[in-house]
Amino acid sequence: MYSTMHDHYEWADIMLHTSLYEGQGIVIAEAAASGVLIAGTSVGLISDLGDRGALVAPPGDFALLSEKVLAAMDNPALCEEMKKVALAWSKQHDFFWTVDQYKKIVYEIG
Repeated sequence: MYSTMHDHYEWADIMLHTSLYEGQGIVIAEAAASGVLIAGTSVGLISDLGDRGALVAPPGDFALLSEKVLAAMDNPALCEEMKKVALAWSKQHDFFWTVDQYKKIVYEIG
């Protein structure tokens, strides 16, 4: 059930998401809001978070991504800072922000 998703994020140390392309991966926003370190390919929301809010590598570069994950595991301060950046991003880009963005698009074309 969807209502139990937070329970899974609560025990996770890292969320690994390696899409080749992504629109608006809600899983990224959920992990950010739950304080989970995000690692993945530079597409969609991970690209928006950038290197300050996630461990990022180009699609297909599994070696670089794994190096970044292993290095981050040895640097708890870096992990905590990245989680804070992602959490702040998730608070700024919440449901109401998303609705406002859709409204702007509709008003522009309507």
